Amino acid sequence: MMGKRLYLFAVLVLLAFTVIISCSTDTYPITIKPVLIAEGESFSGGEGGNFVIKTQAEWDNLVCSHYFGNNAVTVCNQDFADKNINFDMFQIIAVIDEVRPCGGWGINIVSIREYSDDIVVSIDVKAPKGASEEVLVFIMPDSLELAPGLERGASVQQSDIKSQQLRATLIAINVTSIARAFPEWDAADSITYNDRGEPVKKPAFHRVFILTFEPEQDIDDAIRKLNDLPAVVYAEKDGSGSFTLDNDPQCLDGTQWRSYQIVKIPVTAKDVIFKYTNK
Repeated sequence: MMGKRLYLFAVLVLLAFTVIISCSTDTYPITIKPVLIAEGESFSGGEGGNFVIKTQAEWDNLVCSHYFGNNAVTVCNQDFADKNINFDMFQIIAVIDEVRPCGGWGINIVSIREYSDDIVVSIDVKAPKGASEEVLVFIMPDSLELAPGLERGASVQQSDIKSQQLRATLIAINVTSIARAFPEWDAADSITYNDRGEPVKKPAFHRVFILTFEPEQDIDDAIRKLNDLPAVVYAEKDGSGSFTLDNDPQCLDGTQWRSYQIVKIPVTAKDVIFKYTNK
């Protein structure tokens, strides 16, 4: 009789343990609601990327290396919605986009979910309106040229494409037209002078081309294939013509718009993983 009781007790303990394990795993993922600290566009240097900040020193370093456009007297004295971060209770998640050649881009933390082993931050990069219709491509010199009179649009067959790999890719991704993004821009225009009279090299806008595609073409797939080519410095969705040149002081030092979003979440020892939903 005692043996049966012990056996029954052991079974009950095992079932209870199984239920506890099952219940604990069923709680994941847990959605974390972040508290917004700042978002917008940055116009200064500093590195883009994804940052997990757990100390005041790390936070000070990020703030002092980026100007987040909030009219601060000095970069290190910027004003935020939540200035006093208690790092014993919170950690900061900062997502800073790469430099874009035009405005209208945005970056958004779609969700933050906690799993048993880590925390996943899902990020969405928003392109300017109409950006999905065309692709901007910075092409190396001596790889592609457009003859005079064709700067505003030429077919692949009409273009002087010296890179056979580039030609094959343009045909494969159904490019219907190649045009200069800045047809009036000359190579000599890439040198200007700052307020101190010092020569400053501007971006080589004469090497930026607009590619137009067949309507059924997968633009994201085309961009991936273009960025794999040695002749292509970068390829990205077009900003619908909203570039700024001589009237934009950021063109003088080679910087432009960089979107960002900064939030805080409860502190945790778990690793934070960043995943882009559309990149």
